[in-house]
Amino acid sequence: MQRPVYCDKCLKEIEYRDDLVTVLILWVVAPYHGDCYVREMKGARGFFLGDHPLNSFSGNVLFWMAIVATILFAIFGDGLAKYAGLLAVVPVSYRAFSYFVYERQLQK
Repeated sequence: MQRPVYCDKCLKEIEYRDDLVTVLILWVVAPYHGDCYVREMKGARGFFLGDHPLNSFSGNVLFWMAIVATILFAIFGDGLAKYAGLLAVVPVSYRAFSYFVYERQLQK
């Protein structure tokens, strides 16, 4: 059974994946309706919102680039570079969290 996903601003249920925008608010992934996200960006809380949604085209590109960077650092890195490659895991984990917790619950 799928759990409902609620918008952080208007607290209404988000029914479709196309309506969902997931963003970071101080290291926490938050779901929004597309319209609510735009309004929230203009408000005071917009200062703390990530300006690139995790589930957008640019978020997906960053996800794949981070996976490639992590693999390259793990294979070719030596010393501190190998450990610096762990930083590339951060965007991957946020994007995966966004998918499994919010996006997977919604209809296409």
